[in-house]
Amino acid sequence: MLTWASASVSHSQTIHPSADLFPSADEVIRVFSEQDSMKQRTFPSSANHITIGQNKNEPPIAGVTEVAKIGDQFLVLDQKSNEVKVYSETGEYMYAFGRPGQGPGELKVPEDMARDHQGRIWVADADRSISVFSKQNGRYKALRTFSVDKNPQGICVIGESLYVYGFSPSKKARHPITEYSFEGDRGRTFGSAYESEHPAVSNRLSEISSMTCREDGKVILQY
Repeated sequence: MLTWASASVSHSQTIHPSADLFPSADEVIRVFSEQDSMKQRTFPSSANHITIGQNKNEPPIAGVTEVAKIGDQFLVLDQKSNEVKVYSETGEYMYAFGRPGQGPGELKVPEDMARDHQGRIWVADADRSISVFSKQNGRYKALRTFSVDKNPQGICVIGESLYVYGFSPSKKARHPITEYSFEGDRGRTFGSAYESEHPAVSNRLSEISSMTCREDGKVILQY
């Protein structure tokens, strides 16, 4: 079962899901792992699909948390290797950026990534940090990393702002979505977390599987 929720950035209000909020078919990227039994999956006849990570001469893919198609390349965020792997349009491995660690441009528990209008890639790390990478001479290079006061689960971009979904390590925030400038300055918060008398239930039902920003100012959360 998929549950979608939408919050309007301009009015900070929650909107019930409707058909117009769902992404169009050409915006959807489906990710299957070996555990999903690829041989038992049937793709629509109109779908274009590729398989990556099966070449034994390439670095293995161990823990995918996000996939994005940027131009003629696929970017795969791998939480196990703490890096973003870059593949060609035909699925051939090219290179990786980011690396394990806690320094600038280094990743510890990467959860999500987003692209801004300048083509930069922002990676949200559950270790309470956000790193930005810019393409230089055909490859993404680390620009900077800044700390945030929550453990991010999702990130997306609208205009000149980042929107981050997550909670502080000490207690669950009343409003789980926080706006940040590209410089890392914290702005307003909005949205509502699931509340239950049982903390474990609240935590589980407040976890999201994806976060998307739309040009019309809506932030879409998939639970």
